[in-house]
Amino acid sequence: MTFDWAILDPIEKFIEEHESAGSTPAQFRLLKDQLAVILRKSADLQDEVAALKSANAHLTGECERRALRIRDLELAAQHREQEERSAELPGIEHRILKMLAAQDQGLSERLIVEGLGGREGLAVYHLENLAKREYVLPNDDTTYAWSDWYITPKGRDYLTECGEL
Repeated sequence: MTFDWAILDPIEKFIEEHESAGSTPAQFRLLKDQLAVILRKSADLQDEVAALKSANAHLTGECERRALRIRDLELAAQHREQEERSAELPGIEHRILKMLAAQDQGLSERLIVEGLGGREGLAVYHLENLAKREYVLPNDDTTYAWSDWYITPKGRDYLTECGEL
């Protein structure tokens, strides 16, 4: 909404008519000068409003572009998370996680090997894969020939998402 400065025209006309009629010229000159200042300021304000509207339109467009970019990034992140979750573990790794989740104190590598039918190389390979994914952690105590393995919160989350816990 803009202010219609034409409403000041009758005032300007009134000043001109009374100034020429011999009324106190100093007062009318002062009013006329003040009216001129008001008209100049109104023109400046109209220019400023136009500039602000232009800047606002530019910034609004920029905000909309950035909001779309944020939405696209959020969707991509959700898609990536779903892909990571849906990348199911091989059955053996899934079995190992279930075995570890059933233990409060961890499980020795020897018992894991036995649970997989005595195939030590297979067990070690899959335990290392699970460790890379941060689903399990070995006990760093090297005083025993067999390490103890523990399920991590991330491993429990995986089993929970699979409906196993």
